[in-house]
Amino acid sequence: MIRVSGVLKRVLLGVLVLGFVSPCYAEILVPMDAAQTDHLRAYGLVYDYLKTGSALGKTHWLLNVRGGSFLLQDDAAVSERSVDWGVSIEVLSPSEVAQIESQIESSNAAKILLEKAPTIGVYAPPFPEMWDDAVMLVLNYAKIPYETFYDREVLEGKLSKFDWVHMHHDDFTGQFGKFYRSYKSFPWYIRMVDVQTKLARDLGYATVPKLKAEVAKRIVAFVENGGFLFA
Repeated sequence: MIRVSGVLKRVLLGVLVLGFVSPCYAEILVPMDAAQTDHLRAYGLVYDYLKTGSALGKTHWLLNVRGGSFLLQDDAAVSERSVDWGVSIEVLSPSEVAQIESQIESSNAAKILLEKAPTIGVYAPPFPEMWDDAVMLVLNYAKIPYETFYDREVLEGKLSKFDWVHMHHDDFTGQFGKFYRSYKSFPWYIRMVDVQTKLARDLGYATVPKLKAEVAKRIVAFVENGGFLFA
């Protein structure tokens, strides 16, 4: 049996009490109000933290607190990356964190635990010369990783690999009517029609509208099964 002296007992008890009463570490606030120098990169910083994980633990989204800010465990890698990416952060003491939590409890705000960096897919046609895809421009700038997919991948059942799907400028009627009057003689429009017509035939559909109808059904099923869609 190990005998513990009275003094040591009191020291150990003090350590345990401090450990249960309040954290002894600082936390990082990523503000999303006017104090933030780069809002898009701030989202990327939080995504990177979620994706790489932290030995210290949890990430929270503070709804209605300074523009929907984020609270991370203090991490030297986050601080270094925030400097490299031009993102504003604030290191908070335990008492400052407690003040924020008190504010949340007494106002129309919430502290939401973020547990996973979502796997992101972007529905992107194989003729990028049409336009710059706004979704990909934002994700690239924010340094948030993603994969592109199109109709073939949808029909092959690959939507299930994504948690979150983004779409931009897509005509699921398959009639090419959106730009016909103004752009029917433009090379990119002709290429768009040719590529989609060939793709429909390769996948066993008589027309592009029939292909697009099936793709739309698969996307609906993805959402019904719990997938997130931004369109």
